[in-house]
Amino acid sequence: MTNSELFYRKSLDFQNRRKAIVDEYEKRIADLQDTKGSKYYTTETEKAVAKRDAELDSLKSEYRGNLRTIFDAMAKANRRRSVKAPTQDELNIVSALKMRDSVSAEEFETIANSLRGNRMCLQILQETAHKMGVMRSFMHYAEDADFGLSQVDEIIDSTSKGMNDFIEFDTVRAARVAMEHHARLYGENPNAQPLPKRPLFETKEGCFADLVGVAGDSYQAFCRAIDTE
Repeated sequence: MTNSELFYRKSLDFQNRRKAIVDEYEKRIADLQDTKGSKYYTTETEKAVAKRDAELDSLKSEYRGNLRTIFDAMAKANRRRSVKAPTQDELNIVSALKMRDSVSAEEFETIANSLRGNRMCLQILQETAHKMGVMRSFMHYAEDADFGLSQVDEIIDSTSKGMNDFIEFDTVRAARVAMEHHARLYGENPNAQPLPKRPLFETKEGCFADLVGVAGDSYQAFCRAIDTE
């Protein structure tokens, strides 16, 4: 199983199991409403809370352990990625470029268009351009949408640090922030409505869009980087 598929399946499993735990708790509390104010209500509510918290703590601990393993595997796969070897024509172009003392910005654009099939050659061209005072980026000429090694490392690192919100809360973060801001300014609102639940993802693409922040071509490129054998 690929790293991207494993991340999706473990995250989906966590999401769905958490929902089942919370749904069971909320149903039990709803069923107890007719006894509110009684000792029975207090006792049964405490039991329901304890059961929910114990199950959630166990689930979170299991998921955090899974994530550590998955993120480590992603980083290792990213570092094992090979560089596409340039063609002879591309090597000839780069060699000729290095022999030039001066190249105009327009010429760099033309050369970049000829090297669009190889990211390494484009990087050499860009470094050469910067040394000649042409401070432009030419990497957008690349035919593929692949991320560089450091870009993927940054995405993995930021995702691992940002997973805590997903693990700890099943509610929408923006709504929580707004409620906390209101409470700081005006105090707790006893009539506040329950916070909205975060939308559930159902697909792998939806999972990565929600938790990793990559979609479309970026999603495909990230998966290619972390699934390298």
